[in-house]
Amino acid sequence: MTLKQAQKLYGDSVQVKMTHADYCMTTSMLEHIGTRTWGVTPDKQAKVLYTKVGKRVSVVISSREAFIKETGKPVVCKCSACGLYYLAYRRSIDAHDELNAQCPKCESLGCDSDIVHLETSRKFWMNEKIVNLLVPNKDPERVAVMYDSAQEDFPAQYDMLLPDGKRCSDCIKSNTCCSVFGQKEGNTDCQWHPSRYSPKE
Repeated sequence: MTLKQAQKLYGDSVQVKMTHADYCMTTSMLEHIGTRTWGVTPDKQAKVLYTKVGKRVSVVISSREAFIKETGKPVVCKCSACGLYYLAYRRSIDAHDELNAQCPKCESLGCDSDIVHLETSRKFWMNEKIVNLLVPNKDPERVAVMYDSAQEDFPAQYDMLLPDGKRCSDCIKSNTCCSVFGQKEGNTDCQWHPSRYSPKE
C-alpha cells in the first residue's frame, strides 16, 4: 500500500519513514510508532494500515479516522454502580451512536450521563493505563480546571491527590509533615512525590 492509496480510503492517513541501523526494526515496533503518530493520549489513537520493515529504512502508514470508524471515539465513563472512571468508545452505526461501555471492575453495563470527550476536556486526560490511573476513591474533577501545565503532568498531579474526603491529618505521617515541613493538616494533596499518604488505622 502506498500513501496515496491509503489517503483515498482515509483522508488523514500519514506515512512515517524511519532510517535506522541495519536490521534493528521489527513489525511490532513499527505498529507501536504508527498507533502513536498523533500522540500518546487516548484521543490520539490511530490504526496502522501498512508496515514495511527494511534493512535500513522502514515505513508505517496510519490513520486516526480509520481507528474511529472501526473502534469509535474514546470517551470517559463513570460506572453508576461502583463509581470507577474508565475508557469506552462511542461508534456511529446505521445513523445511531453506540457506546460500548462495560465497567472493567464490576462488569456492569452503561455509565452515568456525564460522558466527557477526551479531546474537549484536558482535566480528563490520562495515559493508556486508564483503569490503574482513575480509581473510585479519587474524582478527576478535584484536579484544578485551570491547570495550565503540560498534559503529561496530569497523571503526576492526579496521583498526588489524597483519597476523596481525606486530609493530611488522616495520614500516619501528618505529625512529621506538619510540625517539621510546614504542611497544613487540612490539605487534600501530598507534598511528597510520589505520594507518601498512608491512612491511620
